[in-house]
Amino acid sequence: MIDCCQCKGIESQFDYKGAKKEQNKYFRKGPRKTTLELINRISNKNINGNTLLDVGGGVGIIQYELLKNGISKAVSIDASSGYHKIAVETAEKLNLNDAITNIHGDFADDNINPDPVDIVTLDRVICCYPDMKHLVEKSANACKHIYGLVFPRETFLFKLGIPIINFIMKIRKIPFRVFLHKTDEVHSIMSDNRFSLKDEYHSLLWQVKIYEK
Repeated sequence: MIDCCQCKGIESQFDYKGAKKEQNKYFRKGPRKTTLELINRISNKNINGNTLLDVGGGVGIIQYELLKNGISKAVSIDASSGYHKIAVETAEKLNLNDAITNIHGDFADDNINPDPVDIVTLDRVICCYPDMKHLVEKSANACKHIYGLVFPRETFLFKLGIPIINFIMKIRKIPFRVFLHKTDEVHSIMSDNRFSLKDEYHSLLWQVKIYEK
């Protein structure tokens, strides 16, 4: 579970205004590169009729795109009230209320226990969690088939940059922090949950991993 300070930080960093900007950018230009890579690699599988759990679903980009590409239902869980509000408003505008269930909350909280689904996605989510192991294990347990995530690479730039970002947050009295988790540890958790790495993509700073059970 995210501690109270990180939850407050998420509210301040991922607010309604920022969500609106991200939504507008998506409708103008489409998904950002790594998100698109995640979507395309999942869509290349046989996903017709599949169900999706999008952890940290944001404004709903992955949900909208995978619904276009054949899935039948999606559940989005996001800890930001601003992003949740935008996601609900957008689903209504796109007439997707019957296809998307939006939940506001911390997915790692023990009170949130969604039904198992075919596909689980975490796009730039685990870098917001101090307890990566619990988050990945819980989301893997909810996944029956395809598990896709985007998270930072252990590059020199991130190793140098994240402490600087967190220091700036600290002196500005912003409680949000960013975390650089080890790729090998993520892979080990997925292997322990009977998932195999099937596809991947690397940008300069980010990595996309697609696991299957």
